Amino acid sequence: MFVPNESISSFVHEADPELIDTALEQKVVLCTPLTLYAFLVVIRQATDSFHTEKNAADIMRRINLFHKEWDNYTKAVDTVEDQFKKLVSAIESINKDGTRFKKLNVQVREIEKIRKREGIAEVDAAVAETLELESGDE
Repeated sequence: MFVPNESISSFVHEADPELIDTALEQKVVLCTPLTLYAFLVVIRQATDSFHTEKNAADIMRRINLFHKEWDNYTKAVDTVEDQFKKLVSAIESINKDGTRFKKLNVQVREIEKIRKREGIAEVDAAVAETLELESGDE
């Protein structure tokens, strides 16, 4: 409750010193022109603190969500990395230094030995291209 004059406020306090306690019990705060500004500053600070606390709670929720998504992201990166390593391993097994290539090359050399041993002529590039074209028509 706003008391618009300091003299009136002094008189009221002198006449009834328990008035302030009674007012507070009724959830009423008495203020004068000198104390009004102080009350308003306290109310403003309380409002700012409330908003700061609310923002801090929102930030914490976002941090928790970020942490969850970060875990999902790192798991996805690990999965891709594992798949990449498997792909690299598979490619290494079929390149010229790889196991698959070496084993196929052994068979090609054996076939070549048989061809030479039996005296079968090597097919030249033009004949090979013709054979490929004919097999594509089927």
